[in-house]
Amino acid sequence: PDGYTRFGMQKWKLHNAKLKVATETLIYKRIPEFANQLSTHDAKSLASLMHSWGINMRFLGHVRHQCEDPACKKEALMEMIARTLQKML
Repeated sequence: PDGYTRFGMQKWKLHNAKLKVATETLIYKRIPEFANQLSTHDAKSLASLMHSWGINMRFLGHVRHQCEDPACKKEALMEMIARTLQKML
């Protein structure tokens, strides 16, 4: 079922509460842990690394924000730009 909807859900309030906890855990715990372990070499395979950590590419901006290494920030930004341009073309 889709998050934050009542469509097809018997216990939508419980589902939405669990979804909120999962999202907060991802943003405030998992993504910072991931970003702290990134190195410049790792940034080259950013998409596959993110997926292996269970982080969807829609959270790339959060990852970039948490990165301390300027090279990782640059690589994340380049990935964001490339994905945006790909959608536009």
